[in-house]
Amino acid sequence: MERRKYIKINRKNDSVVLTNKGKIKLLENSDENTTDGKWRMLSWDIPEDYKVKRQLLCRSIKRIGYKKVQKSLWACPFAKADQVNLIIEELKLQKYIAYLRVDRTDIEKHLYRLFEKELKR
Repeated sequence: MERRKYIKINRKNDSVVLTNKGKIKLLENSDENTTDGKWRMLSWDIPEDYKVKRQLLCRSIKRIGYKKVQKSLWACPFAKADQVNLIIEELKLQKYIAYLRVDRTDIEKHLYRLFEKELKR
């Protein structure tokens, strides 16, 4: 786990710290899906120089339940702000990403179809 940078071991004081990457991995495996009727949306304009980070972002948010709506617009009906913030911080992409919590949208029917299976649980 240390090799994969999920934990950081401090040998001086015999302590182990969970890194942001480790926290993300832990949260990715969480089945907690609470909804309050609002949509969480992520939109970004990430420069091509950060293509690898953009790909990591897509992979990570997909693992926590986000789905692609358009090229750089992803949505989720579940409260995942902590996970999203950790992912964005770990990738250092804060200035390129907008996080929105939306009450209503003109694509709501499309979003409900997209998350039909998850919302029936």
